[in-house]
Amino acid sequence: MNNKEIWIISHFAGSPAHGMVYRPYYLGKNFSQLNETTRIFASSFSHVRNLNPNVEGFFSEELIDGIIYTWIRNIKYYPSNKILRFSSLALFCISLLILPIWKFEKPKVIVVSSPSIFPIFNGWLWSKIFRCKLIFEVRDLWPESLIQLGNIKRTHPVVILIKLMERFAYKVCDICIAVMPTAHDYFSAEGLNLKKLNIIPNGTEDSELISSELSIELPEGFIVGFAGAVGNANNLDLMIDTAKQIEDNSVQFVIVGHGEEKSRLKEKARILNLKNIHFYDSIPKSEIPALLNQFDLCFISLKYTQLFDYGVSPNKLFDYMLARKPIVYCINSGNSPVLDARCGVEVRENSPKLVSKAILNLKNEGIDKLRELGNNGYDYVIKFHSYDSLSRDYLEKINE
Repeated sequence: MNNKEIWIISHFAGSPAHGMVYRPYYLGKNFSQLNETTRIFASSFSHVRNLNPNVEGFFSEELIDGIIYTWIRNIKYYPSNKILRFSSLALFCISLLILPIWKFEKPKVIVVSSPSIFPIFNGWLWSKIFRCKLIFEVRDLWPESLIQLGNIKRTHPVVILIKLMERFAYKVCDICIAVMPTAHDYFSAEGLNLKKLNIIPNGTEDSELISSELSIELPEGFIVGFAGAVGNANNLDLMIDTAKQIEDNSVQFVIVGHGEEKSRLKEKARILNLKNIHFYDSIPKSEIPALLNQFDLCFISLKYTQLFDYGVSPNKLFDYMLARKPIVYCINSGNSPVLDARCGVEVRENSPKLVSKAILNLKNEGIDKLRELGNNGYDYVIKFHSYDSLSRDYLEKINE
């Protein structure tokens, strides 16, 4: 192993045992297989995890699949409590300032993975202390996503602060790695020297095909399924409205996951008296392959907003491809991954009528055509979105 570590600061980082966010885990796991030690600094509490670690002291360490997790103790909050959520982001950064980093092996590089963007100051400070490279990784365009998806005004003090932090990040980083493939104009307009920019998208890996037995029972019929976070950005109203359009009960819609929008969506389905849509709680990640295996079509959507003109790289999309399932892609994005992979259909309008037509057309294609589309997606994701190759690309940038 290389004596110097790769340090990743990622407030929301998770693992298969804890739940999302998974990208730091997959990168770290593959770095480990390439003889590089990775240390992930993450908050002890995240509202997007299924299970949070128990941290009794100021911080604790845990070894997961060759990755050293340094869990920083933090406050708990309900997702709806915006004050505590923001306080958690701030407290994490303050805690990093007083963390006894001299006790750890020295880093060869500091990666600050956004969101949250606030630890960029910590990463910059550490890079100066250890005289090492600073990478700013952009998984979400803060504050643009807060403005367009959270309906927060550009003049809000928090938005102004985040915008200042964003421009600071672009100025001080040595390398900027982004997952969105068509955001070059955005980065340039915000002051990033495009020579620093590298696109390394999200991905998946073959080990995700190993599955536990499914713990939930799905309905009979042709299943159009969604598995993932049930949040504001996911635009699952479109799925419910599409279920209303399709009165043929041989088509069943399934939503598996949790999030702040779930209660409202369940109530909407009840009011519409829909019998062909079913909600399930989150399941362990180890069961996801078994779940996707029972879907006939996989559904993915995001809100129709200019934010996605910069391109998207949704993790669940690549999970669907890995499962060899045809996909109904309802995102008006700057890239066209499903068309590129020839693994399903894209609907570029927020139209339940058009989505229902696309679903019924695919259903009528027959099993052989659906299998062909699924195989196309699998071939595509293995070629372009395997974390084995993405991690090698990442490491190449680190070692330049």
